[in-house]
Amino acid sequence: MYKILDMNLFLSYLSKFNKPFKFILFYFYMIDCLDKIKFDILQISDCDLKNNSKNLVFDKGNFCSEIMFIGEAPGKIEDEIGIPFSGESGENLNKQLENIGINPNNCYFTNIVKYRPENNRKPKISEINKYSEFLIRQINIVKPKVIIPLGNTASKFCLSGFSCKNMNKVSGMDKIHGKFFEINSYTIFPMYHPSSNVSSRIRKENFIKDFLKLKEFLKEINN
Repeated sequence: MYKILDMNLFLSYLSKFNKPFKFILFYFYMIDCLDKIKFDILQISDCDLKNNSKNLVFDKGNFCSEIMFIGEAPGKIEDEIGIPFSGESGENLNKQLENIGINPNNCYFTNIVKYRPENNRKPKISEINKYSEFLIRQINIVKPKVIIPLGNTASKFCLSGFSCKNMNKVSGMDKIHGKFFEINSYTIFPMYHPSSNVSSRIRKENFIKDFLKLKEFLKEINN
């Protein structure tokens, strides 16, 4: 069975070491924590999504980042290679990050649901509920300064307190994008999903403006 050291016990142990060595130990501890989540997901047996997918799509990027992007579920390309935001949407996202001076490799990317829904349909509430506990564990390990849910499903989930309950009561993206919310001690900044900007000039313009807002926010919190 996979075992991992309790966080409080680990922090107590960490206090015995100097700062550089503390960072190294904590870095590998985070790797261990994230690997434990992957291990637990791989143990799921009663899941049609898993049975019909090619790969677990868990995460990408820097888990020590202050910025965490969350999508709803992997697409076809992500399923094929096992890495989130790897297709055209990922390229669009990377471009906007670079435009505001942020290296995409310094961000952390994941999805609520870790396996691709067939034909890229939206995940069902039951599927979101099944995988939400793993996302919450990721968030609590990474502890980002800002969480950016991309698109309607991810945004409603985050603004519902990282829960499926009351998702239907959250306003749509046209009303909530580009605004900051404080939910469960985390700052949430919903954005349109990069794939939604292809056919809408207005959404594309808002997407770019929201990244400029993000740039100002990061500048403020890091001064």
